[in-house]
Amino acid sequence: MDNIEKRECQNDVINLLQEKEYNEDGVRMFFRNFVNIEVEEQLKDEVNKYKEKQKRRIIDVYNAFNEDTPNEIKKIKMLERLPFRTALKDYERYFKIQCILSKLLYNGTHDFNVYKVIPYYEAISLDDIEKIKEYLENNGIYLKNENFIKDKLCNYGEPYKDEDGIKKDFDRLSHHHEYILKENSDLIIRRYSELCIYNMLKNNLKSYEEIKWVSKDVCDALGYNIIVIDKLLSSVKMINVKSTYLKNDPLEDCLVLTKEEYKKLEESNKNNVPYIMYKINYDLDNFVAEFYKIEHKSNGIYAVTNLNDNTTYESTFVKDNETDGNMKIKIKETIKVKEEPHKLKLKLS
Repeated sequence: MDNIEKRECQNDVINLLQEKEYNEDGVRMFFRNFVNIEVEEQLKDEVNKYKEKQKRRIIDVYNAFNEDTPNEIKKIKMLERLPFRTALKDYERYFKIQCILSKLLYNGTHDFNVYKVIPYYEAISLDDIEKIKEYLENNGIYLKNENFIKDKLCNYGEPYKDEDGIKKDFDRLSHHHEYILKENSDLIIRRYSELCIYNMLKNNLKSYEEIKWVSKDVCDALGYNIIVIDKLLSSVKMINVKSTYLKNDPLEDCLVLTKEEYKKLEESNKNNVPYIMYKINYDLDNFVAEFYKIEHKSNGIYAVTNLNDNTTYESTFVKDNETDGNMKIKIKETIKVKEEPHKLKLKLS
C-alpha cells in the first residue's frame, strides 16, 4: 500500500465510526494491513470521540437500569441506549466497527460478547456490568450472543422497510400473491399487519400517551410488537399482532402464540399489565379483511371482539397439538355474549 491508499482507507474507517457513507474495500484494506499502517492522529482522535460517545451510552444504560420504573419501560429504555448500536440498526456497520476496534481499542480482543469489551470504555464497574447482564438475560436479552444482536436487535435477516415500502410490498402481494413465495408473503403480511395496528393506535393516542413499534425499532424478542406508555402513570399496554391470508387456512379461526409470547401473556396477566392481541384475517382475492381484538378478562377467560361487526365473544387458550408448546385461542367458534358499538372500524385499504 502506498501512502495515499493508507490515508484513504483511514478516512473510510473514520466515516464508518461517524456513521457516514464509507468504502467497504477501504475498511477491509485497513483491517488486513493494520500492522503495516501508521495510524494517523485524525483517526486516533476519532476513536477517542467514539469511545467517549459509547461511554456516555453505557452510563445511560446504567442510569436507566437504576430508575424506579416498571419493568417493560426500564427494559426498553436500556435497549434504546445500548452501546455499539448504530443509528441505522445496521449489523454490517456494527460488525465492521467491532473488527476495527479490536485493533484500535480492544488490545487485539476480537469478541462479539458485548460484556467483554465494555470494560475498555471505562464507564461502569465490573460488578455493575454483571448486574446489567443478569437483568437483561433474565428478561431474554442476550448481548453475548452475536446472532441475537444480528437478528433480534438489528433485524438483519428480515429488515423492516419504511412505511411506504411496507405498503408497496402489500399492494404488490394483494394483486399478485399467487406468484410470490410463501415465506416472502408471510413476512409482507406480518409487517403490514403490524403497521395497520400501529397506525390505528397512534391515531387514537391520548396526549399523555407514547407509542413505540418495538419489534421494528427496539428489539424483536420482547414477546410483543408494540407498546403504549402512559407517561402520567408510568403504565404500559403491550400489543401483539397476528395475521393469516391463505384460503382455507386452518389458523383462520384462531390466534396462535409461541411459547415465549404465551409466557409473556401469563406474566402480564399475573402482574395486571394489559397484553392485547390483534388478529387480522385477509381475503386477498376480494380485498377485504376481518379484524379481531383479544383481551384478558379474568381467570383465563378472554374477550374476543370482532371489530368489523362489533360483536364480542368469550374464549380460552388451549395447547396447539400441531406445534410443540404453542398455545391457541379460538376467535370464531365461540358463544356470543354481548354486542356493542366499537369506535374503531377498520377496512383493508
